Amino acid sequence: MRERKIGLRIWERNSTSAKMVIIGILALLLLIPAAMVERLIDEREGRKTSVTREIGSKWGGEQTVVGPMVRIPYLERTVNPDGRETVNRRDLYLLPNNLEISADVDPSTRYRGIYEAVVYSSQIRMTGDFDLAPLKQSGVAYENILVDEATILLGMTDMKGVRDQIAASVNGQAIEMNPGFQGGAMASSVGAPIPGFRTMPGLTFDFVVNLNGSGQLRFVPIGKTTRLAMASSWLSPSFDGAFLPSERDITPGGFRADWKILHFNRDLPQVWTCRDIDLEKYAFGVNFIIPADIYQQANRAAKYAILFIGFTFSAFFIAEILNCRRIHPVQYLLIGFALVLFYVLLISISEHLAFVWAYLGATVATIALISSYAVSVLGSTRLGLIVAAILAGLYSYMYVLLNLEDYSLLMGGLGLFIVLAAIMFLTRRIDWYAGAAEAG
Repeated sequence: MRERKIGLRIWERNSTSAKMVIIGILALLLLIPAAMVERLIDEREGRKTSVTREIGSKWGGEQTVVGPMVRIPYLERTVNPDGRETVNRRDLYLLPNNLEISADVDPSTRYRGIYEAVVYSSQIRMTGDFDLAPLKQSGVAYENILVDEATILLGMTDMKGVRDQIAASVNGQAIEMNPGFQGGAMASSVGAPIPGFRTMPGLTFDFVVNLNGSGQLRFVPIGKTTRLAMASSWLSPSFDGAFLPSERDITPGGFRADWKILHFNRDLPQVWTCRDIDLEKYAFGVNFIIPADIYQQANRAAKYAILFIGFTFSAFFIAEILNCRRIHPVQYLLIGFALVLFYVLLISISEHLAFVWAYLGATVATIALISSYAVSVLGSTRLGLIVAAILAGLYSYMYVLLNLEDYSLLMGGLGLFIVLAAIMFLTRRIDWYAGAAEAG
């Protein structure tokens, strides 16, 4: 009889070890549906991006404004080995000496189904002047420069966004801007000939552009000195690009930002000939972002799935040991599926309600499901309430992490330490080798 009891205890000890291994395997297997949920979130985010682009394709896409600059054709003469002269037509570009830009941006939100996109209307005014002296430093003989064919160009990423005639003047004289002036410096631009350029001692300009766009508005600092003043009613601007504003003021009524960029800050000559220059890399401006993007937050939440599964399984396993109630692996699997389903509920509800309410609703539903199941499985209302309290603490903690981007790693590390300390404290009196001792 004693030998039978010892054998039973050894079997129970081995069964406990086997249960721990099985629980670990189940937790790893649940990473498969968790990964499927992450892909679902990515698909929904991709759908939102495509809808945003579709709206932008009709209203006006992300805009980057380049210019104005002067383009002057010139003749490049080369002598072949056989003594014949070859003449090629090239372009010379002259950048402004001073460039003053003011931009008043009126953003709004457009909806397509459940998705939203930020679009804007802007009034942009550009004034400044050109110093013609650098033309003599271009390395091109003046007699080869076709001065009478000089044009002034203004580039924009998406010409569909131009909603009114561009009011432009050079040296106080109105000029008519027209499309179709593509060149090596700008992929898409409008331009106009400069009357009397040959005899001009200098050149001043004044442009007013009413431009539609979506998501982003940026400028390229092509002036020897470039100043930009931008004002908008949008409450969540993201200043990005090659340069940040020297001054900015964000209030409940919107924002105002000012930039000042010198030619020392960007590797662009004031005049250049026939070489590709990536102007876009110097662009700067504002992203009109939608705060608290639900897909980014849901994706971040899904990263913690394995921790939630591990902590919850640990809580049930400890309750199983302390309460002497056996929980079948299938029951662990069902609990794991409930934890994964939380993220599906979160993303589906957040597409229709604010993220905080979606998170609260998914949390309450998940805790109610698992805790009520725990009462039945463990046969104890008290243990069911303890499980509910543990889950409530975990989900509350995760919500804090989602809102602490800069300190999420610190808080995550501290949280893991505290949870591990709690598990060690609760299991400190469990004699894991009790069966083996008696067997000996």
